[in-house]
Formats: sequence, structure tokens, C-alpha cells
Amino acid sequence: MELKAFHNEETGVDYANKDSVNALMRIYWNSVTTGTKVALAQKFTLANINDGLCTRIAIAPMVEDHFKMIRRTDALTLVNRRSRLMSWAFEMQKLSGELPIEKLVDYTYDLCYRAAEDAEKNEDLVLDLLRCRAVFYAQWFTVPIIVTRAIEERRALAESNKPGADLPSVLDLCRVTDDDLKFSEVMFNSVVAWQDAYFGQMLQDSWENADKAFVPRVKRSKNADAYILLPQEFKNADVQKHLNLDSNAAHAQIDRWVKAGYVEHSKENARVFHKVVDFII
Repeated sequence: MELKAFHNEETGVDYANKDSVNALMRIYWNSVTTGTKVALAQKFTLANINDGLCTRIAIAPMVEDHFKMIRRTDALTLVNRRSRLMSWAFEMQKLSGELPIEKLVDYTYDLCYRAAEDAEKNEDLVLDLLRCRAVFYAQWFTVPIIVTRAIEERRALAESNKPGADLPSVLDLCRVTDDDLKFSEVMFNSVVAWQDAYFGQMLQDSWENADKAFVPRVKRSKNADAYILLPQEFKNADVQKHLNLDSNAAHAQIDRWVKAGYVEHSKENARVFHKVVDFII
């Protein structure tokens, strides 16, 4: 089961991954789809694992249901189920304003902070990557629980109060409980575990492959190699020997090194030169 969620992005915007199926969908909280292991393996490969999609989805393994039939459902049951979902959707769609969930934000921030410390302690680059968006899932999974509880509380107040009585808004009734915080921590740890199980090794392999593929070529000139072989103090004859030059050419090379600041004249003997740096490029 795949839950795809995008923060700071408009609903319906295509995600730039050629292996991700895009569609025009009305999304209230998240997009939930199901698929097979084969489909998952085709969607995520070493070539695209670092394009950001794997941290934008939470994939949970579903229980294998071999040799069983799906229970038949009559039309009335389906209609009732859809009606309940639609009623909740309409209630949430009427909400506007800022949710009073600072307590949840602070708690999930602390979860992400502790995960960063664990990642640094264990030099775990995969955990350091996955924790960054798992914190949003910890909030997104928890917020609907907080809001629906407030909606039910307002409904109960409406039934118990006199008709026409002023009722607090749903946002005024939103409260973050200790159970909400515990649930958010469960979801944070679960999302990290799911993504690590499916993508952790692939991420690690892709980074190791990149390190091998993009090692810069080390190149030194013949003069640079010869410079390293020269003694700390040298003469024109030493340069002639190591660079296979005549006296004039060796003198010209030493002059270039002096102007570049690589060597300097010895104070005791003008024909002796002293290295200022150990090597040159």
C-alpha cells in the first residue's frame, strides 16, 4: 500500500518522475494506492532512487491473502460507506484557519532532532535522509484524528445545547493529547522503518556507485613530479638532472618557480635555491 504526500506543493501538480503514475485527483489528505512488489521494483531503481520520490511516499507491507476470496458486499453497504467518507470530507472542507497544533509540531520536531543525533552517532546517511520527511508524516497521520475528534465533540455539543445557542468552532475544540503524541511517534518510526526496508540498501548502493563513478582524475605535470623529487635545497644541476634539461632551460624553469613563489634564493648562496612549498600542481 502506497501513500503519496507532497508538502508545499499544489494538489494535482505532476511530480517529475517518469516512473510515477500521474493523474488528476481530488486529494483532501493523501493519495493512497496499492501495488505489487514487481510494480514497486519497476518504479524505484538505482537510476532514479535519489530523485526525491522515495521520501515522498510511505509504503506499508500488506498482509498476504492467498487462497481467499474477497467478501462480497451489497450495494447498500457500499453506499453507506461512501456516504460516511463524504460526510467527513464535507466537514473538513468547511474548515479554515490555522490548526492549534503547536504541541504536536514541537513534539515531532524533537523526534526528528533525536533521529538526527542517532544518525550522526552511527554515521547513518540513510536515516539522516529519511528522517527529514518522516516528521511530516508523523503530523499528517495525526492531524485527522485531532480534527475528527473535535468535529464529534462539536456535534455532541450541538445535540445537548438549546437550538440557536452559540457553539465553539471546530478549531477552538482541537486539542493535542498525549495519546496523539504517542501515535505521531509510532507513525514517525514506522515511516522511517518502511522506507528504510524498501529503499535503504538501494540508496546506500547508489551513493557508493556514485562515489566510484565520479572520482576526479589525479593529474600532475612532469615538472610537478620532478619538483617533488628535488631536495629541499637544490641547484641548477639538480633541475637539469630531474627534468632532463640543458642549463639555460633549467634556469628558465627555476625562474618561473621563483616568480610563482614556489622557491626562493638561498641567502647564503645565490646559486642555491630553497623550496617554499613541498609540491606543486
